[in-house]
Amino acid sequence: MTIEKPEVYKTDATPMAVSEWENHDRQTDQFVIYLEEDLQVGEIYTVSIKFIGNLNNLAAGFYRSSYVNSEGVTKWHAVTQFESTDARRAFPSFDEPNMKALFKVTLGRTPDYSTLSNTRQTETGVPHEFDPSFVWDIYEVSPVLMPTYLVAFAVFDFVRFEGSPSSGGTPIAHYANPNYNAEQASLGLTVTPVMIDFYESYTGFMYSLDKMDQVAVPYFAAGAMENWGLVKYRESLLLWDGPLKVAARAEQNVVGVIAHELSHQWFGNLVTCDWWSVIWLNEGITTYMENLALGAARSDWPQEQMFVVDTKQYVMGGPDSLDTSRPMYVPVDSNNEADGVFDSIAYEKSGSVVRMVEGFLGNDTFVRGMRKYLDENQFDNSEMIDLFQAWQSVADEDQLDFGGATVQEIMDTWTLQMNFPLVTVTRDYTTRSAELRQERYVRPPYNGEPEPYFWWIPVTYTQDFSTESIYWFENIPGPVTAINALFPEMPLIMNLRAKGYYRVNYDSVNWALIQEYIAANPISVDIMTRSQLIDDAMNLAKDGHLTYDSALGMTKFLENELEWMPWETFDNNLPFLDNLLGSRLAYGDFKLYILRLVTNLYNDVKFQDSESDGLITLYRRIVAVRWACKFALPDCKENVDSLYSRWMTSGGVESSFISPNQKSAVFCNGIRHGGLNEFNFALERYVTDVDSPDRSTIFSALACVRDPVLIDRLLEWSITNSTIIPIGSAPTLYREMATNGVARNQAFIYLRNNWDAAVEHFGTSATVANGIRSVSQYFTKDTELSELKMLRDVHANDPTAVLYLNSAVEIVERNFEWANRNYQTISVWLNNEVIGGSNSR
Repeated sequence: MTIEKPEVYKTDATPMAVSEWENHDRQTDQFVIYLEEDLQVGEIYTVSIKFIGNLNNLAAGFYRSSYVNSEGVTKWHAVTQFESTDARRAFPSFDEPNMKALFKVTLGRTPDYSTLSNTRQTETGVPHEFDPSFVWDIYEVSPVLMPTYLVAFAVFDFVRFEGSPSSGGTPIAHYANPNYNAEQASLGLTVTPVMIDFYESYTGFMYSLDKMDQVAVPYFAAGAMENWGLVKYRESLLLWDGPLKVAARAEQNVVGVIAHELSHQWFGNLVTCDWWSVIWLNEGITTYMENLALGAARSDWPQEQMFVVDTKQYVMGGPDSLDTSRPMYVPVDSNNEADGVFDSIAYEKSGSVVRMVEGFLGNDTFVRGMRKYLDENQFDNSEMIDLFQAWQSVADEDQLDFGGATVQEIMDTWTLQMNFPLVTVTRDYTTRSAELRQERYVRPPYNGEPEPYFWWIPVTYTQDFSTESIYWFENIPGPVTAINALFPEMPLIMNLRAKGYYRVNYDSVNWALIQEYIAANPISVDIMTRSQLIDDAMNLAKDGHLTYDSALGMTKFLENELEWMPWETFDNNLPFLDNLLGSRLAYGDFKLYILRLVTNLYNDVKFQDSESDGLITLYRRIVAVRWACKFALPDCKENVDSLYSRWMTSGGVESSFISPNQKSAVFCNGIRHGGLNEFNFALERYVTDVDSPDRSTIFSALACVRDPVLIDRLLEWSITNSTIIPIGSAPTLYREMATNGVARNQAFIYLRNNWDAAVEHFGTSATVANGIRSVSQYFTKDTELSELKMLRDVHANDPTAVLYLNSAVEIVERNFEWANRNYQTISVWLNNEVIGGSNSR
């Protein structure tokens, strides 16, 4: 940005002498103006800055993007994306969230384009005073104080799709490039007014602006952005082609992202976090709120179940279980740090913690607390203490007790510490009591010994499955004997409906009691609790806190489980076992066991999608087909083979008869079950149909092949023929081969034996070594580990290769330790279960 000499005026418009200015401080991004006289406290000054900015290609600030129209012509447009610190790329500004202002925007354009900004236009097409080829669009001054990152504008030739207004009269419109039609915009236009109505009712605050424009931007790196009155989205997150054209998840993504961005109009825009350190006040609250709005717009969706699986279980099973996680509050002192806090901790973890607060406050108290928070901080900024005090105030009104702790004392343990607690329960079946301990849950490996953290934990529990109790576990390690388990023959279950952000481990007897009870009384245990028990058991076993006979025993009830949520949870945990057992003798029993579990679900949903299927039916079928087809359940295999054959008969030019939800299963299993003809046909389609939307799915499916000769052919092409397998696609091939128990070891041997040729092809040893890391990531045997270490030693003088090979060795060492600890237990359990299960029938 080029800035000319700035001008400063006093209240009476008297100019002040400017002695010098610093055009750009690279360290702070601050522009400094030096005056020849002192400023006076209480005076109002006007600063005028002339500048020249550039439309960039960074998808940040004020940037340019393009699309290709129906005639093949590239059409350009310009849009903004300012959060977190990129408004300063567009114009000199006080670009910090706690500096709110009123904004007046004027945009120049050519007559064949149109513009949008946060507010309505007051004048349009005003002749430009210097360039007759341009006209001005002039916008109202924003009626509310806004942080600079919410300012937005766009210059484009898009089409407008208008929807019904909200109940409060807010007009709603979508904008997209002319390649799209009204039908594709209809989903978003349908749910938007319902969600605005919901948020107005829930918060008690009417939407603050007088329009809601939502724009589908062809190149939008952020996903979506909640600019007040002008929300922007990636095209795939605002526009929807319908259930028979795109995968089922696309509909949930569109509705969920719209719910998220509209929530921000209150949580983030009306009340804005004071600094990026507490961005979770914007993003965490909104992640929780979108779940509620999604339920209002789609009452047939089990939105809370979807939240638990997609948000809570995801973040606990991944980012927040690592020693590389971070607390919800983290100091931010630079632009890079500001961008870095928009992560799964700010969104998924914080949203899950907010849901936990709703759980121990109770819904009515929680809603009043959120309204109080908005009321006391509207059009202003907030710190964490503002939210905690609002919750505390309503809790005091309702005379709630949190074990003697205040809301702030409780929340400090959740916001200022990383990771989450593991509560271990040990029952005394004689004294009918239960002892609790807590520890920090960190997934190995970790650097050094993890620092001990302790939390205030709202431990909910039941034993009779008709009454619920809560025990506030103070932020001490324990043990504490505070729970009466009155019925020795009945299980004790904690963290009811998965409300708490913690895991629970039990003694082996209680795990067995839980398994027996759910098998006999499945519907008496809430579906979210059933799901959480599977998620806890599988992760606890994976990380060495629980034996696999207990963990796998927790999955047995799935044989008669037809609900989506427990199956989705198991589906998310199953690939770990599938991949680590894939080259072991026990894999045969594993396949038989999974087939036994999934058969009833598959028979309930069958194979083929129909337009009348609800979203959850589609989700259940995706899980059922994935495992039934992989392990060759006869009906699933017949359907896959039939569709694959039909696809071949059509010459590959037509695949619309295959549901988008099933294409991955059809292509992969068609190649897995087939021979040379099936493989060659898919390969030809991949090479020839470069514009096919199925192309990436077909490429991934090629790695499902089980014929060693064809595996070798793919590997050879990956380092010799960039026409068939482009250099940039080879790493994807290696990652996909890692999940193929037949191909992974063959791929390792091939890359090891052809190292020099591969390095010459890729131009770097990094790609080859990273490929080795990919294909070996599920090795578990001592011979495999030894071969990998020998390869590392051979290339010890190549620091780039050693970096990746060291990482590969570390991964396999962990797998090796896991196998030494667990394989025998898993093998014996599976063998007994499969033999016993077949005898019982």
